[in-house]
Formats: sequence, C-alpha cells, structure tokens
Amino acid sequence: MDWDVEVAHPIDKVRSVISDAVLYRPNRGAEVEFVEVDRFTMSMSRLVEKLFAYAAYSHATYQEGECGTIGTTRLLWRQRYRRSDGAGSPSCACSWTTATRTR
Repeated sequence: MDWDVEVAHPIDKVRSVISDAVLYRPNRGAEVEFVEVDRFTMSMSRLVEKLFAYAAYSHATYQEGECGTIGTTRLLWRQRYRRSDGAGSPSCACSWTTATRTR
C-alpha cells in the first residue's frame, strides 16, 4: 500500500476536487481509495459540496482521440487510475475528529 496527499483531480475546465489523500491498494480490487479527513473546520455544506464533487469526478468523461474525430468516450478517473477488476469507481473514506485530543 502507498499513498499521496493533497491530490488534485480536475473534473472539467472549471471544477476540481482535491483529495486529502489517495491510498493505492493494488491487492484489494479497488486500486485507489480517496480519503477525506476533517477536524470540524469545514462547514457541513462545504463537505456535502466536496462529496458531490467526488461523484462528479467519478462520472466525468473525456473523448479519446483527436478533437473532431470519432473516438471512444472514457471515464476521466480511469485515465489516471486503473482497477484490476475494471468495475465501479474509487470509494471515498471520510474521517471526522475534533480539534482537541483527549488524554
């Protein structure tokens, strides 16, 4: 297992979603898992907006081939991430915690 932090995922020319982390799990079927961690600094409406952005990213497509030619429409996230089973889209794990530690 490996991971990267603060990974930008463009949805289209205007929108993108930045993952707090991306876990690479090649032995689990799902090649990647997006991770969101919040210490209650993000408003609930912003969190919901971000989760909808993940959904938009998982459904965004691009046209393979030269502009104006006949090509294949493919899922955008698969251009960057591969899955061993070829099904579904990456999951998003969320973790919330408080800003203070208990002892």
